[in-house]
Amino acid sequence: MSGGEEAVLVIWQIETRKKSFIPRLGAPIQSISINGSNTLFATYLEDSTIHIITSSDMNIKQTFSGIKMASFKENILSAESPVIYKQAVELVVEPRHNFLVTKCERSLQFYDIKNQKMSNELNVVSRNYISRIEDEKIRKPIITLAVFSANGKWLATVDTREDKYFPIETSLKIWQFDEDIQEYVQNTQIDNPHGKGFVHSMKFNNSTENTPLLVTTGQDRKFKIWQLNEPTKNNPSYSWNCRSVCEYKNKKLGEVSFSDDGSVLAVVAEQEISLWNPYNNTLQYVLSYSPQREPILNMHFIPNTYYIVANSNNYLYVWSLLTCTVCWCYRLSVDQLVLDPYTNQFMVGVKSKDFEGFYLLIFDPNYYFPLSCFRVNDKPYRSLIYLPDKEEDSFVLYMSDDFSLKLLNRSKSEMLQFTNSKVTNDAENAANPEAQQELFNSMFGKISLNDSEDTTVTRKTTKKKTLDKSPFATILSSHILVSLATPFEVFMNNCMDKNEVIAKEEEKKYVIKSNL
Repeated sequence: MSGGEEAVLVIWQIETRKKSFIPRLGAPIQSISINGSNTLFATYLEDSTIHIITSSDMNIKQTFSGIKMASFKENILSAESPVIYKQAVELVVEPRHNFLVTKCERSLQFYDIKNQKMSNELNVVSRNYISRIEDEKIRKPIITLAVFSANGKWLATVDTREDKYFPIETSLKIWQFDEDIQEYVQNTQIDNPHGKGFVHSMKFNNSTENTPLLVTTGQDRKFKIWQLNEPTKNNPSYSWNCRSVCEYKNKKLGEVSFSDDGSVLAVVAEQEISLWNPYNNTLQYVLSYSPQREPILNMHFIPNTYYIVANSNNYLYVWSLLTCTVCWCYRLSVDQLVLDPYTNQFMVGVKSKDFEGFYLLIFDPNYYFPLSCFRVNDKPYRSLIYLPDKEEDSFVLYMSDDFSLKLLNRSKSEMLQFTNSKVTNDAENAANPEAQQELFNSMFGKISLNDSEDTTVTRKTTKKKTLDKSPFATILSSHILVSLATPFEVFMNNCMDKNEVIAKEEEKKYVIKSNL
């Protein structure tokens, strides 16, 4: 018996010099094992799948599947575009049962982390398995994006194939959950939704079931809004089509995000965040604040708040939609930004240059200092996600550098705890806040606030304490207080008068001394 890259098991009969084949096993064969009675044999595939095959009829009797994340790592690592790599390694959570969804070579795998078993596998790319033509390997389609609607009724996927000789091929597929068979069934397919280029981002809105919307951004510098069409006489089933196409100053578009009620759509346009009304395609506002003119890489609406969190290569900052201003900003090399689905907290991953591992910082948008910091002594990670659990707190799952998935045990990881002054009392704040501040600053640098990039935490804290001690702060509101321009002139005149009087008195003394 033999097998290899072609995913075909070959049974050789030495006496008759004949051979038989068991094709389409799904992935390259790595090892073969035979039981003692020669009635069963097992094949272990590259995608962590084990097939038990009976020797009498050459049929697969049973299959055991592990997480198939590593099966297409060669395709990911050899991808010409970094967009392919970044999207392909992102982890997704299925909202109906909180299953972990991983992107395999041609399918989506639904894995039950809690019970440690595979629940389902959805075949997204229907193509025959062909390993190579002569000595040249074939570039296979890769599932780059997969997003679910809030209720899990709809699923959208994008598979991409890039080739040296032909333009990029992309396919947007929208799937509907079938309650009868408890599986997703393909509803609509759109080839090359953004022309001959990549799809950068994709997101469903959080509105009711009757008005679902899907937004995509692409390499053509446009974002498209897709809507669900009701059944008609000519088309008796639901279907999706493109409702509108928009662009913003011909800028490159990146991440998209919807507010909780679905009334506001945020689209990243290089260094800016444009806010749109998705129902009439009108531009509402533009948030523009990017130190060093760095393009924004990640952006999210924080659930149940009026905040937007975003990051570039070297900065992390939070916007308030009430004032359309930056609440706070960090100079921090953020590698990944994820939201906790059950709280208003978010977490950032920061790769360390000092040791083989990484830091995880947990923030509350209302406060610029991290609630906690975890130091994970492990290999660098490729992807990071919050896995929700209704019975317990959400836990963190990450994919390590060797494409293995690991759960983070917060109690066993080295944790650096920071004090939140809004939670603790004055006595706890007075204990030793400077030591905790210096500990964080020594690892990640000082905080850069919205007033100035060079503003330090000490200056900000001092100003706040001075304001709190002022008697007017507790009596009058800020909009009732007198404008600074009114007392300025009187104050300055008094200062100048005193200086002039002193100067005249000194002149008189000098004249008297000279006369003497």
